[in-house]
Amino acid sequence: MREQKRSDLNHIKIQGKGDYKMAVGKRIYLKRHMPDKEVMMQFKNIPASNTCDVMGRNAAMNPRIRLVSQPKEQMAVGPALTVKARGGDNLALHAALNIAQEGDFIVVSNEEDDTRSLMGEIMMAYLRYDRKIAGIVLDGPIRDIDEIGKSGISRYTAQAQHRAARTKRVRAK
Repeated sequence: MREQKRSDLNHIKIQGKGDYKMAVGKRIYLKRHMPDKEVMMQFKNIPASNTCDVMGRNAAMNPRIRLVSQPKEQMAVGPALTVKARGGDNLALHAALNIAQEGDFIVVSNEEDDTRSLMGEIMMAYLRYDRKIAGIVLDGPIRDIDEIGKSGISRYTAQAQHRAARTKRVRAK
């Protein structure tokens, strides 16, 4: 009953219901369309609330996410590297660690799961010293908050959590 198309979606025929499209698995897009640096830097002096207002008020962070670090600069900008993670699973974040470029903001959706932190001091040190990112936004908890609080990187998160995430490994066939 299932027929595969060449696109990245499968079309599934359900008897009497017609065709449905559904995404299959995780996707990692390696090619990114980067914004013009001059235009991006103009946003550095504009409050995020104003930017949200002119975007139809639908581009704001959840109010439970707040700044939990002491960044070098009050306002920072950078292209977003978005990550969609399953609750309590940081496998997608591990992939983003190697894709991130200097000046990026990694923005992680964790399905608002507060049971396990997605990262801690070791991953943050890698992002700071090797990848040189501008900041990270986590829709979930972070651990080792005291150690990484003075990293100089803008870090936004929902809360601190001592329990680590479980990385779901995928076996090769």
